[in-house]
Amino acid sequence: MANPLRFALLAVMLLLITADRLPAPISEIPESPTPNPEHQPKPKKPRSESRTSATAVPEGPARFAGTWTGTLNFGGTRPWWHTSPLLADYTLVINSAGNSVQEKSAQWGSRSYPAIRDGKTVRWQTLGHQRWALTPNPDGKTALVTGTVVSPVIFHRTSP
Repeated sequence: MANPLRFALLAVMLLLITADRLPAPISEIPESPTPNPEHQPKPKKPRSESRTSATAVPEGPARFAGTWTGTLNFGGTRPWWHTSPLLADYTLVINSAGNSVQEKSAQWGSRSYPAIRDGKTVRWQTLGHQRWALTPNPDGKTALVTGTVVSPVIFHRTSP
């Protein structure tokens, strides 16, 4: 009789060992009918209201008009025997309409050129067919100046 008892005990133990465990009871969290006011997103201000007079950047021709100063690097235009780049302090004066640029430098004097303004950049061409561009940065105080014979450089507005 020991054999059927052992067999039954072994069968019960195998059933207990291999039995699947039941999952935990599912409990649903009731939703609250009104959201918590602390977590409501704040309404965004329209873009026109978000600008203040202290941070307003001029639009149209006023964005470009004024006096801009910087140092240009004419490194690529020197004869081969000159190893140091030619640096020149430049002043650019853009008229109030943004359609004329006056270049001033100690090395080359002063000349005026007609300019084209596209809303983002003022472009002009000098007598030597050099192409230039002045693109104001969003701060309204600095601008990127590029030219066909110079490395790009940041100019600073010294007067509106």
